[in-house]
Amino acid sequence: MPHFQLIALPPAAAPASPPRFGITVPRQAGTAVLRNRLRRRTRALLAQLAAGVPAGWQVVVHPRPAVAGEAFARLRNELQEGLLRLAPPAKPPAGALR
Repeated sequence: MPHFQLIALPPAAAPASPPRFGITVPRQAGTAVLRNRLRRRTRALLAQLAAGVPAGWQVVVHPRPAVAGEAFARLRNELQEGLLRLAPPAKPPAGALR
């Protein structure tokens, strides 16, 4: 079962700004305590994974209520895979050292 819904908007022109993230948690997700826990956990995951998203991308993350009780490592792997599918890393310029 996926724990996140992701929506991404690629950069319109040459990306000059870092990636931007938004987190949406509707009231239907549960009490204020649960919604805040979902936001905090998602924010912590994004802080770890933001460097892997290319510059200029805008991503909205919608965590499901199951995020509150899931293992952090599993959530990190799932969100990382989702971000890579939406915003693949930039290719190095031709002739660049690897």
